[in-house]
Amino acid sequence: MTTRSPEIDLATIDRGSVTAPAGFGKTQVIADTIAHHREHRFLVLTHTNAGVRALHDRITKVGAHRSSHIDTISGLALRLARAFPTAVGWSEEAGIDHSAVKSAAHIIARRPTVRRALLHGYDQIIVDEYRDCSMTQHQIVSYLADHIPTVVLGDPLQAIFDFDDEDPLISWSEVLEAFPHAGTLSTPHRWTNTNPTLGHWLKSIREPLTHGHPVLLPTSGIRVYRMPRSIHEAGLNGGLPKLASNAVLIPDSKELHEIPMIAKKLAYSASVHESAEQPDLLTFVHKISDSAPAVVLLDAIDFTTKTTTKINAQSAVKTLTKNLKANNKPGAAKNEINALAHRFIETRAAHDLATFISKVISDNNCQTYRPGLLYGLLAALRSVDSGPLTELPNAARTTIDARRRMAPPPTNRTSIGSTLRMKGLEYDSVTIFDPGRVPTAQHLYVALSRARRQITLAVPPDAQLGQWFTTGHPN
Repeated sequence: MTTRSPEIDLATIDRGSVTAPAGFGKTQVIADTIAHHREHRFLVLTHTNAGVRALHDRITKVGAHRSSHIDTISGLALRLARAFPTAVGWSEEAGIDHSAVKSAAHIIARRPTVRRALLHGYDQIIVDEYRDCSMTQHQIVSYLADHIPTVVLGDPLQAIFDFDDEDPLISWSEVLEAFPHAGTLSTPHRWTNTNPTLGHWLKSIREPLTHGHPVLLPTSGIRVYRMPRSIHEAGLNGGLPKLASNAVLIPDSKELHEIPMIAKKLAYSASVHESAEQPDLLTFVHKISDSAPAVVLLDAIDFTTKTTTKINAQSAVKTLTKNLKANNKPGAAKNEINALAHRFIETRAAHDLATFISKVISDNNCQTYRPGLLYGLLAALRSVDSGPLTELPNAARTTIDARRRMAPPPTNRTSIGSTLRMKGLEYDSVTIFDPGRVPTAQHLYVALSRARRQITLAVPPDAQLGQWFTTGHPN
C-alpha cells in the first residue's frame, strides 16, 4: 500500500511536543507516521476510548495497525495495577480511576524491571491529547521517555479534563519543559470539504481565546437561535438543525443534570451521550444488588422512568407499582408485565429482571432517551443470566469496560452531552445551549470545533450570548 509522507514525521522526534489544534490532522499525522515507518513498533497512548477508536480506525485505514498498540493512559496504568495489586494496595473494585494511575506511576518509578518489560519491543511512544494529562500521568510518560523516544501531541486550548486538586492538570509550560516544542500543525483539514470558511474562522479565533479575549462572530456560518421558550417548555425543539449527525453541547459541567432533561424533551429525536464511566449505572446496580425482590421491581420501574418516556402512562405499570408499594406483591392482575414481575419474585434471577424491564419499555408510546444507560443495565443483567443480583456490580463493571472499547452504534438521533463527554468527536452540526454559561475559553473552543458544517448558538429567553462573543452591537 502506498503511503504519503506525514505532515510532521513524528518518528524523527527523539523527545518533543507537537501543538495540534482540533481538526488540523493530528490523527492523520499519527497514522501517516506509523504507516511511513512500518519497520518500527509504536505504543500509542491517549485519554479516552473514543480517542482509541479514532486512532485505531485511522491507522487501520492506512494498513499499519500491526505496527502499533493503542491504549489509554489509564488503561495502561490499570494493566500495571492489575499485575501488581498487592504491591500498590489496589483492588478490582476501584475500576478505572486515578488511584490506578497513581499506583502504576509508583510501579514504573520503583521497578525498573517492570518498565523494561513494558517497553520491550517498542521503538517509540506517541501520546495524543497530552494537554489533558494530570501531573501523575505526566510522571508516567516522563519516566518512560527517559528510556525510549517519546513525542507528545496536544493543544493548550483543549484542556478541559477536571482532575482533583491533589492531581491537577499539567500546564503547557511544564509540558514544554519536559518535551521541547518540535512543530505545530497549521492546516484546518476537517473543514476542507465541508465548510472551509468555518475552518478558517476557527483557526483565527485561537489567538484571542488563548489570551482570554472574546471573539467576533462571523457574518455567516454561525447561527444565533433566540429560543422562544425555556428549555423546560421545549424551547429547543424547533431550533435544531437536521443534518446527518447533530449534537447539543451543555458547556457548564456543573449543570450536567440538564443533559437527560433536554434529551427527554427531545425524546423522539435525541439521546444522552453518557459518561464513559457510567456512574449512574454503577450506583443503581449497587442499590439493587442486595434489596428485596419487591423493592428491586419498584427501583427498576423508577430506573426506566429516568431513561424512557411514558412508562407510568401504562395502566399495567401503574397497578403493579401500587400493589408493590402497598403489599410488597405484584397482585392478581392478568397481564404480561405482572406475570413477569411474579416470575422475578419467584426466581430472583438477573435475566428475569432483564425480561421484565424489556417488557416495561416495549410499549409503542415509549421512547428511550438514555439508551447507553438502559441497555448497559440490560447487558449486565443478561451476563449474570440465572445468577443472583449480588453478582450484578461486577458484571456492570465488566460491561462498562467492554463498552468503552466499542465504537458507538451509528444513529440519526441528536446526541446531548457535555463538552467533556464529547471531546474528540465531530458532528455535521453542533448546537451550544446557553453560550453565556460557557465557563472557559477551552470549553468554548472544544465545543465550537466539534462542528464540521454548522454551529448554532441557542440562547434562552432573557439570556445573553455571554462574555465570549461580540457581534459589534448589543447582544
